Amino acid sequence: MSAPPSVRAGAEDTGAAARARAWLDAALMLWCAHGQADNGAFYEALDWSLKPMPQPWVRFRVQARQVHVCARAALTKRHAAAADHAERGFAFMLRSRKDKDDAYAARLMLDGGGDGAPQLYDQAFALLACASMAALGDGRALKEAERLSAVLARDFGQPRGFSDRRGPVRRYRQNPHMHLLEACLALYQVSGDARFLARADEMVALFHERFYAPPRPSSPPRLREYFDSAWRPLRTYPLEPGHYFEWVWLLHGWARAHKKPVPPAAAELFRWAWAHGRGAHGVALHGVAEEGERALPPPYARLWQQTEMLRACLCEAPQEVAGVFAMLETHWLDTKPLGLWRDAQAHAEDAARPPFVPASTLYHLWGALAALAGDEV
Repeated sequence: MSAPPSVRAGAEDTGAAARARAWLDAALMLWCAHGQADNGAFYEALDWSLKPMPQPWVRFRVQARQVHVCARAALTKRHAAAADHAERGFAFMLRSRKDKDDAYAARLMLDGGGDGAPQLYDQAFALLACASMAALGDGRALKEAERLSAVLARDFGQPRGFSDRRGPVRRYRQNPHMHLLEACLALYQVSGDARFLARADEMVALFHERFYAPPRPSSPPRLREYFDSAWRPLRTYPLEPGHYFEWVWLLHGWARAHKKPVPPAAAELFRWAWAHGRGAHGVALHGVAEEGERALPPPYARLWQQTEMLRACLCEAPQEVAGVFAMLETHWLDTKPLGLWRDAQAHAEDAARPPFVPASTLYHLWGALAALAGDEV
């Protein structure tokens, strides 16, 4: 789901799109060269000397996200060689299933096989990987998406939404449903299969019915994150500006798929997160207290929240795109070697550098910077 041409044109005027493309080129080359084992498994993280984190497993979501990124990069033609990395990663992912009628385990052992109870969040990224591999022309991908969709309905499906795990429902979460919407929109885009769009519609309906409470004079717009087994909101969790920003571009994408107006909630989410979800230097915060007026101490932030803010600006505030990208470059992407990043900071001037750079964040960087650069196809 790319940015509108008018937004990309405005970004080109400032050079932001060209700089985003150059950074992505460096990152793709680095992670393809150093981020994957010979058997197709992607590494969980790299250190600053480009050596993989010494552990025998990778989270499933990392494997699926890296397949997605490499496949999307290959479609740009500038990174045609990334297709081989995507194909080997996808084959490793498929081999990890315990049997052909099961969901994916939470962790993949680097020497093969899976470990850990399947989670809805990971299955959403498996579907996203299938969509991107289908766009790349892999004949297995849509069949796998259909198979996994049936497994989700059977093992995770509930009268409303999906459970986090198989078995008795203990709680529901907003986040996996959001990513299931993302995957279903991508699958519909590549296949034209109305079943995927119908599932996306279910996720948007659930957003309006359960996740989202519109603004009122006495309260901000609330995006609820956690629910008990009866879908009652659990109020002990902060508001997460990063998820507000993610829903903005997803609602825009859903509206484009239907060729209909964008739901008003997209603008409402953006306005609140932009006004109350940022800290020093405009950095998007990890969490904000329930009343929506103050950051939780300390004002912690992750890189992924910045990328989702950029992507939301492409949809709702194109005049802010150049400034947000400059903040990304200054506080998060200015690293040596180029193509790595600072993944978390306690504040905007935080110079601390953790020993490892997590591979999972490349998915967020690709989504935002490729949309800015006009590389999403």
